[in-house]
Parts: sequence; structure tokens; C-alpha cells
Amino acid sequence: MGQRPHRRRPAICCGPCCLASALHPDRETDPEARARKTRLMGEANAAYARKDLTALMALQQDAALAEPEASASWSAERLATMTVLLKAQVAELERERARRQDALCGEFEVAQGLGVTPGNLQKVLNEQVAQLEQVLEWMDKDLALARTDDGFKRWLRQHPFVAPRRR
Repeated sequence: MGQRPHRRRPAICCGPCCLASALHPDRETDPEARARKTRLMGEANAAYARKDLTALMALQQDAALAEPEASASWSAERLATMTVLLKAQVAELERERARRQDALCGEFEVAQGLGVTPGNLQKVLNEQVAQLEQVLEWMDKDLALARTDDGFKRWLRQHPFVAPRRR
């Protein structure tokens, strides 16, 4: 049986561990620093739960400002890994934006590909208003016709789907 090769942990995994070590509030004796690190640790935990690499990197950068030698030790491989992860996160955000755009197009009856913009929404709204005004005009004509008995009978003959069927 062969041994499995040792795999390096990805930056997303190592980053929060290193970050947790740098931000752990129990390592602080100063109450103000402890409160700051407690808040930052909460932000780091929330960002890790969301898999928000950008927020984790920002927190790591904040921690590095307190310890400048920490960020200087980032290897090219680690930076490349983080770049790949950020690109994947950007791609996922772009897919989510496209899904939401498509949903909005469907909800507001905007043709796919046009996008939901104020101009497109105004165009759709104007078309809907024109259609509703046409329907109101037809209804006004029907109502005027149905005001008399003879007119109502004529209206029933014009609209056979409304008249009762004879057997």
C-alpha cells in the first residue's frame, strides 16, 4: 500500500486559522483591545460561515496592520490560491446577479436580454397602460350598449360565450 502524498491546506482554510490566532481575544490583557478583537473575531466567524473570502482577507489585512511582518510572509503560492478563490467568488456572484436579473425580467415582463432598467420598465408600463385603456374603452362601449333591453340583447348576441346555451 502506498502512502498518500501530503496535501497543503488551501488558503481559505489556513487563513481563518491564522486569523483566529491573531484575533483571539483571550490573548489580550487590555480591555479595549480585548473588546476590539472580540468584535473582529465575530466578524471573522461570520465571514467564514458565508465563505466570504473578501471579508476574511480584509480582516486579515487589518490584523496584519497590527503585525506588518505577517502580511510580508504571504507566499506567491498563497496569493495565487487566494486569487483563484476570489475569481471563483466573483464568477458565482455574477451568476447570482444574472439569475436575479432574469427573475426581475420575468416579474416585470421585460424581454429577456434587455435588462431591468428605468427605461425598459417605463416602456413596459406604458404598453400595459395602453392595453388597459383599450380594455376600458371596450367595457365602456359594452356598458353603453347594455343600458337598454334591446341593447343588452344585442350585446348578448355579440358575446355568445356569455349567453346561456340552448339545448
